[in-house]
Amino acid sequence: MDLSIDILQEWGACSDGRYWFITQEETNHIKLVEKLIKQDKIFWAHWLISRTLGFIGGIKYVVYVAKTVLYLYESEYPKDFRLHKIVELAEGVTYPDILNAIKESLNAIAKPLFDLTCSITNIAFMDKNYAASGVAQVVSCVCRALMDNEYRIWCIYREALYSVDALVSYMGDIKERDTHKKQHLKRYIQYGLELLKEEANAK
Repeated sequence: MDLSIDILQEWGACSDGRYWFITQEETNHIKLVEKLIKQDKIFWAHWLISRTLGFIGGIKYVVYVAKTVLYLYESEYPKDFRLHKIVELAEGVTYPDILNAIKESLNAIAKPLFDLTCSITNIAFMDKNYAASGVAQVVSCVCRALMDNEYRIWCIYREALYSVDALVSYMGDIKERDTHKKQHLKRYIQYGLELLKEEANAK
């Protein structure tokens, strides 16, 4: 996919990001992500990945991210497998045969699951299990990624940020938190980059 300043503006890219784009020559979305990673513009790279992944790629991305944090919830609520089951269901949707069979009903399936994850988020927060609450937020984004509406891309973007927040929630030092957030996000965007290449090769 070739990007332009008009496309970035339509997508709501920040002014700094648009300025960066016009001061360099690359337009291919994959090469732009690679360039952003090399320049340590990790959050911009993640934003671009969330914007350019296809439907199945987006679901694969949020499932991957969710799997890295589920243990934080299950360590607090070891008998509650609801979030795990939702992520498993979402992973199943990444298989084309399954997606084709249920695509028309996907919104109807995902909406009550999203409502459930919001309830779990609130309960964990009231219990002061903030990391567990963050994980439930992550899985709520998985549900949104299954739904074909205007919130989908925003949730793909936000999910990884909720995830890194949950992973560093036990850290007291702000600088240490920021360092670890970046490290976790780098791992996510490397996987996102693999998915973008996978999609490009499939065309």
